[in-house]
Amino acid sequence: MLGHDEESKILIELGKVRTENQDQTIADKDGENLAFWEAAEELKWGTASSMSTKAETIFKTFLAPGAPRWINIDGRTMGLTVKGLEHPHRYVLDAAQTHVFLLMKKDTFFRYLKSPVYKDIQKKALNPEPHNFSQAQLEQNTQTRSPGIHPIALWQQEEEEKAKAAVSMSRR
Repeated sequence: MLGHDEESKILIELGKVRTENQDQTIADKDGENLAFWEAAEELKWGTASSMSTKAETIFKTFLAPGAPRWINIDGRTMGLTVKGLEHPHRYVLDAAQTHVFLLMKKDTFFRYLKSPVYKDIQKKALNPEPHNFSQAQLEQNTQTRSPGIHPIALWQQEEEEKAKAAVSMSRR
């Protein structure tokens, strides 16, 4: 079972994939839910000066009757959210965002895991294509790479020195 922070990260990743693939990953109704969730995050973490404008845009886009990207949330949550938008604050959309989050958790995420886009990403992750660097790229890497010893090698050297010191102390 994933924690709320992990689920939030997954939804953010879904948003990145959705953006990169122009909603190929997620069905239309899920696209509205994800777009609303992202808009609520923007309101929550945005500047105080833009709060009223963002809240009005979110209302017109997702919550108003006949909104172009209307989200389907229960009447009680809708009523509380719309009433709260009369005096917007950072957390005014929390109830609606939580409702949408739970809908996506139950439905969208699992549909995404079955999607061709996810399966393609998974296949590429399990069988990555080899890197084909040009000679110029390899030379540039050699020139810009900082010389240094890997931390594990340093640790091994320190452990060897400690062992040698312990042996020499025991011989005294």
